[in-house]
Amino acid sequence: MSSKDKSLQDKLRDFLKRNKGHAGNIPGRSEFVLSEDLLRDLSYGSPITVRIKILKDLSDKVTLSKLENNALEKLWNSVKDLFGKEHTTETRHLAFTFLQCLLKGQSDKMKIMRAQFFRFIKEHDHPEDVGQRLELLNTLTTNGKYILYFEEEVGPFFTKLAA
Repeated sequence: MSSKDKSLQDKLRDFLKRNKGHAGNIPGRSEFVLSEDLLRDLSYGSPITVRIKILKDLSDKVTLSKLENNALEKLWNSVKDLFGKEHTTETRHLAFTFLQCLLKGQSDKMKIMRAQFFRFIKEHDHPEDVGQRLELLNTLTTNGKYILYFEEEVGPFFTKLAA
């Protein structure tokens, strides 16, 4: 093997070592800080049209940016009412899409919130949202590979779902 090949191997090895782990661990991502105004506009008291616009605008940001500590919890608490039966199918599905973006982008920060999101998926029972629930579960578990914090609940959930 020539020295040129070794340097290529070394470069490849270094590259692979740098890129181990979850997609949420991407170095150099800019940090996105949630303002109180943004959270207020995203929360229950705001008009639904404002909330929908913010969800659409935030989807890319929560996927690509590093969020501050506790931002995951703040965002969840601001949008969880959008999954209620009083909201239209379109609104609920947009909220599911936002949640998927949030889970994809912040996979390294979820920790115990993973259990919270799983319980939401398990308990949300609107028949029009079955596909979105399964897509969200797929995102949460990284295609079924990562079930930490709800490993004992996932089996009974699939059994009930299949029945």
